[in-house]
Amino acid sequence: MLTPRIEKIAEDFRGSSWSLLLPDGTEGVLIHTHKGVYRGGHSHSKPEVSLLLSGRMKYKKTLDRKHDVEFIQEAGQILYNGADQPHLAYALEEGWLFDWKLGAKKGETVTTNYPPYRKKVDEQRR
Repeated sequence: MLTPRIEKIAEDFRGSSWSLLLPDGTEGVLIHTHKGVYRGGHSHSKPEVSLLLSGRMKYKKTLDRKHDVEFIQEAGQILYNGADQPHLAYALEEGWLFDWKLGAKKGETVTTNYPPYRKKVDEQRR
């Protein structure tokens, strides 16, 4: 039987993240986030699906780099971000999120910071 691998990616004041690597090379990322912090502020070269497992997040993403939408994501809701679509999350509660990139194996996705959003992530480090 083939077994998935779970490895810690990072841990900082925002929370922590783990890679769940399946035997075929598909990767999911499990993210724990503390209340009151920003996550993201970037886009990915592949589409992404996110499932908020617990907690609540205020979510912001750009539709065309001119128009932003904001909404609250509740536990149990699934969110889709298109390829190259900037997104930013603010944790209203402590919670867990599971992300996976569609049609990509580990290492096949490029993440690009989006300065108008990433600024919020970087400023909270001070």
